[in-house]
Amino acid sequence: MEIINAIIDKIKCNFNPEYPSIYRNLRYFFNSLLGRYSWYNSWGMPSYIAERMLPLLYNVRKQCHSYPGMLSSFEEWQNILDDIIFALEYYICNEHQFNPLRYRKLKKQFTKKYGWHTTKNENFKRKPCRDIIQGYFNNFPYKCNYDLQIKFEERMQRGFELMGKYFTYLYD
Repeated sequence: MEIINAIIDKIKCNFNPEYPSIYRNLRYFFNSLLGRYSWYNSWGMPSYIAERMLPLLYNVRKQCHSYPGMLSSFEEWQNILDDIIFALEYYICNEHQFNPLRYRKLKKQFTKKYGWHTTKNENFKRKPCRDIIQGYFNNFPYKCNYDLQIKFEERMQRGFELMGKYFTYLYD
């Protein structure tokens, strides 16, 4: 870590102080390159945790052989795991819908499996600025299926509640 700090401090003196984000991004790059935690990740801590938990839950779901004794069947445990996985997948896809490059594969898999509540509006037409104000609410580039969105968000909430309830049983 001292070597990285020394390199960054050496480079930092060449940066314009008006652009501190370059310095932060460089530090984040070196920390993530070495697999270390960066304070930058705490800005979006739920996303950070969800991204790290999701591959582990896929593995638990795939290789699960037992279930908690308080449940009545193995299928019930599989459904609980599915709800937890859905909650994390939906959270990541919904949180990062404006950063499609990094999450394109996950969102594509999620959309194929469950669908998505926002679709392109086929009737959308670009208008000059003066016309946008008059018909602003009738001319969006995307349409939202609010019933599906509410259904997804309720299932996400249920999945997070189940994750809190069965957190100590997430092993195999």
